[in-house]
Amino acid sequence: MNKKLIILFAATMLSFSLAACSEAPEANADIAPPEVNQAPEVNVESAPPEVNLAPEISETDEVADADEEMENNINNDNEDGFSAESVFDSTIFEVPMTPMIVEIDEILFQDLYGIDPLFLVDFKAIMPAMSGQITEITVVQVTNTEYLNEVTELMEARLEFIQTSGAFYPSHVEIAQNGKVVANGNYVLLAVDEAVDELVANFELALH
Repeated sequence: MNKKLIILFAATMLSFSLAACSEAPEANADIAPPEVNQAPEVNVESAPPEVNLAPEISETDEVADADEEMENNINNDNEDGFSAESVFDSTIFEVPMTPMIVEIDEILFQDLYGIDPLFLVDFKAIMPAMSGQITEITVVQVTNTEYLNEVTELMEARLEFIQTSGAFYPSHVEIAQNGKVVANGNYVLLAVDEAVDELVANFELALH
């Protein structure tokens, strides 16, 4: 009898314990989860407008344009296509030349004549290798007819210098005084030589 009471009491206590466990507090569903800060949206369509920059012009392009313009002027004013050297060679053709002469290079030519290189397509010139000679023959090809008068005046100034300061012997004085500067088209001849008339005739013939 006592055992049955003890068992019944234990069963009752166990049922109360189970009931207490089943009544555990439920989680509060009303509590909202913490907010998460999201990064602001980026409007792709609001990108800054494009800026059209003017194309840069390099120094090389400017030089190329200047060269092209000069070449066009040369082609327009020198349709015959004769070079200064070819006209020079025709000018002295079959004219006896003293052996003591030298060809004038660009640096010496600039010193003697003072012509701006931009005014010339090309030139060819010879002068005495020593003071015992007087021959000087020069043919220049001008880039544009607008420079022709200035180039001719500088060639005449060179002739005047030869006449006043370049003739050291009596026989040379007359040759220098008979020297000539002749312009034809875009070409100018300076001729100081015993055969000056023949040189001028050849020069004129070469350009016809």
